[in-house]
Amino acid sequence: MFDIISFGQSSIDEIIYESATYRNQIGGAALYVAAIGSSLGLRTGLVTRIGSDFANQLLIFLSKHEIYNSCIRVTNGTSTQLSLTYKGQSLESITISEGVASALSETDFSDNYLSTQAVYIAPAPYLAQVELARTLKLQGITTIFDPHADFENIPFEQTAAVLKNIDIFFANEQETLRLTQQQDLLTAITNIASAGPRLVIITKGAKGAWIWTKDELIEIPALAPDKVIDVVGAGDAFKTGFFWGMCHKLSLQECGLLGAGTAACIIEGIGLNSLPTREQIALLFEKHGLSFPLSLIG
Repeated sequence: MFDIISFGQSSIDEIIYESATYRNQIGGAALYVAAIGSSLGLRTGLVTRIGSDFANQLLIFLSKHEIYNSCIRVTNGTSTQLSLTYKGQSLESITISEGVASALSETDFSDNYLSTQAVYIAPAPYLAQVELARTLKLQGITTIFDPHADFENIPFEQTAAVLKNIDIFFANEQETLRLTQQQDLLTAITNIASAGPRLVIITKGAKGAWIWTKDELIEIPALAPDKVIDVVGAGDAFKTGFFWGMCHKLSLQECGLLGAGTAACIIEGIGLNSLPTREQIALLFEKHGLSFPLSLIG
């Protein structure tokens, strides 16, 4: 029985800041969620495709961090490569060189992975996201959805047909506005929620996050880290911390704060080289005068 399975593209990243450049970093939202989840004590698995050029690097990482990898398909060819350029903490540009992960499909998902509390559908080819969401809905598995950029190029009415199969929608503020073709965030959230998801969670960077339910809108503050080294993966860390709280049946407010704390911790290191731990997040809570949930200690 797994806690969460991550499905999506993995990549090799080049991260460019004004003061430093980090090359050959294994990445992708699906990998970030699986890796951070495992570090926090969740039982995680990954479904992805990786090129033969970086397969060994990825497989060694997965084994080291106890991430189940029976659904990793190694394909002759190059891995998907991303080059991200930042100005301060703001993403200025992103260049994508599509690799073998662009052929990821719903058929890569094994029936063995259906024994899970939830599946995180990370950015992946559009049809793969659509078809897997439909399959998981029929299986009654909680689905956490992070839309691929392709969804920004289609009418929202078409996106709504996908969202009816989604339980929890995650995106950042800019992605949400572009996806819905709206200028007001609350209007955009209402449009998404009306299509089906019971939870809509929007990360807003240094402004924190919003958690929408049919009964309330919860505002989650950002938790300042001791230092900021690399902001890549902060949103993925928030998702993972949030779901970690859900697994322990915590309140939405507590889940949101765990998401904020996990996000703050990941940006204190470079990529996946320094994964957040429970002890690190508990210490951050203490520094902010917050009570760390007792059920997560130990």
